[in-house]
Amino acid sequence: SADSGETFQPLNRGFVSRRVNAVTSSGEQLYLNTVQDGPFGGVFSSPDQGGTWKLSSASLQGESLLLVAGVPDQSGVVFAASES
Repeated sequence: SADSGETFQPLNRGFVSRRVNAVTSSGEQLYLNTVQDGPFGGVFSSPDQGGTWKLSSASLQGESLLLVAGVPDQSGVVFAASES
């Protein structure tokens, strides 16, 4: 949304049939995590307000995260929580 949530435009590049659990921001970067994606899921980041996404958590090796939370005024600072 570019108008404080009055209207929304779909952005679906790279997220067909994925279960997104949380979306957060850190500086200008957006982050989200997917669940139940096995080795293909994890934390994804977007430098362009959700226009494109890339996997940022290859080191998780299939670990499912329950939550991601960013620090809005500190770029690159993201906290994550898992069951294990």
